[in-house]
Amino acid sequence: MNGEGSQINVRGLGPQFTRVEINGMTAPGGGGDRLGKNGGGRGFSFELLPSELFSSAAVTKSSEASQSEGGLAGLVSLDTPKPLDHEEGIKFSSSLQGSYSEAPDSIDPRAFFTISNNIDDLFGVSFSLAHSQSKFRTDGVESGAWRSLNTVTGDDVNYAAGTKLGDALIANGTRLYTFLEERDNTAATLALQYRPSETLMLNFDVIYSSLSSEKAAHRNDIPLEHSAIIPIDSSLVIDDRGVVTAGTFDKVQHRVGPRITDLDDTFYQSSFSAEWLPNDQWKITPYIGYSKREADRAMTLLSFKLNDSNGAATSGLMSYKVRGDYVDFNSELTDFSTSPEDFSLNVLIFQPSVDIGDEVTSKLDFTRYFEHENINDVQFGVRYTIRNKEVREQDYRISRTGDPNQAPTLDQTMVTLDFEFTR
Repeated sequence: MNGEGSQINVRGLGPQFTRVEINGMTAPGGGGDRLGKNGGGRGFSFELLPSELFSSAAVTKSSEASQSEGGLAGLVSLDTPKPLDHEEGIKFSSSLQGSYSEAPDSIDPRAFFTISNNIDDLFGVSFSLAHSQSKFRTDGVESGAWRSLNTVTGDDVNYAAGTKLGDALIANGTRLYTFLEERDNTAATLALQYRPSETLMLNFDVIYSSLSSEKAAHRNDIPLEHSAIIPIDSSLVIDDRGVVTAGTFDKVQHRVGPRITDLDDTFYQSSFSAEWLPNDQWKITPYIGYSKREADRAMTLLSFKLNDSNGAATSGLMSYKVRGDYVDFNSELTDFSTSPEDFSLNVLIFQPSVDIGDEVTSKLDFTRYFEHENINDVQFGVRYTIRNKEVREQDYRISRTGDPNQAPTLDQTMVTLDFEFTR
């Protein structure tokens, strides 16, 4: 989304088929779509965690017995820095960046620093902190979903299923879209290590991240989606795939609607692990960890429709033509900006949601080493995981009926945006 990578696909499969581990624990899903709605899937959204926090990343495509289930496509393992991996003494690093984005016309700051101390290879501590502020903007012309003509018009007589015309696909969501997003992200890691002897290492890791954002999707659309629409037969151009590449339609409604989504997303994980070598033949690795992710969303959609003076929905001709990779459309009624006073409230939708996932993982792994020409070691272990997922969603709607003067018009609530589209 917004031109940045937020999820990982492995083997051509979607992110829900790739399991992501952070410091040995499964990273919980919870990312949203481009409108800010709850994604609902298992795929981890990396926009929550800055890349500077991690010291290594490994991708494993082939499954192993030591891995947990859930990664049909593969496993991505991420690790935060460990202080005893560095030479003795204090190490410090920092960076300050700024990137300019032309579409939102903003400079986005990004800062990071990390400090670690290795004390005689006996005890180590490291801390890192990252903060960024970002603004995104995307202007686009969309065709929406493609649906069969008989499904949209609902006319079983003239456009019955099974006929070439009735089965033809039309662009039923022609619209102008402007996406705006402002994002604030802070994340930190803490690692403690203690090596009391050459045969024992103790590790404690903490990672925390907080992301807040506001997404605004401003949509001006002329949807071909209700049964009153009348296709002008003589204008329809249907290609050999059964797609209406050009056509004119009557009784089409015009709508304008901003969708605002506020998001507060937090992630916390802590883990304790050890590596014990009781002798030259054995290695024992206990591990216990806890993680939690909570995403609170509040989506508000304020939709206006073009009406006449009596409050009845006004409709008219709309035509479109497929030109290469996009759909060019126009209407005889309005250009969305010359008559905002004629748009009155269509519907107000408020959808709050909470997505909470937590996990407790404990495991005990053993490695038995052999001095044999065919066998180097044998690994086995046990793992116990408790994973909870809770999603709560609500939907409140207010629709206007009757006198249009009973509700605010678009003219009373509108904010104008410059729209730029480059072919």
